Amino acid sequence: MSVPRTIEMKKPPLTRDKENQYLKSQARELYQRHLVDSEKIRRLHDLVSQGREDASKADRLHHEELTKLYNKINSLQMRRESLEDIQVLDKMRGLNQNLELWIQSNFKDVKRLAGLGQPDVQFPRSSLQCRAWIQGCVTEMIYDSIFSPFYFGLPDDPWGQIIEFIKAGVGKTRA
Repeated sequence: MSVPRTIEMKKPPLTRDKENQYLKSQARELYQRHLVDSEKIRRLHDLVSQGREDASKADRLHHEELTKLYNKINSLQMRRESLEDIQVLDKMRGLNQNLELWIQSNFKDVKRLAGLGQPDVQFPRSSLQCRAWIQGCVTEMIYDSIFSPFYFGLPDDPWGQIIEFIKAGVGKTRA
């Protein structure tokens, strides 16, 4: 078997003018591609630099926000404002008024409040006494949790029974 040979046909030689025109057109085409590619490269560089600027701006803003938050945390931890007695009294009065409003809004039903009284002790007798008793218990719990000394080894929840009693009373008023 013989392998067929491809017969190459020779192109007729181009004249110099046609060859020059062909090379010039190729040069123009390559130059146009070069301009298009250069423009694409410039746009990509612009996009990269814009992305870097945006990222650095976002990073700077996040860093500033973190610095502000850390400064705020440090100021809250280190702040030792000295309060005068009048300021403490005003604050306690405000807290007491808020507690009284909370009790009035959460313990409205007079009939159910009357059922919270202990029959053998006859206290609290009225709904006003019951609200005052609840307010006194909550105030005492808050006062004791702030000012009572901590004894190592003793349970941290001395008010567990009172809280359970209040929960039971609240459960009775809601039922």
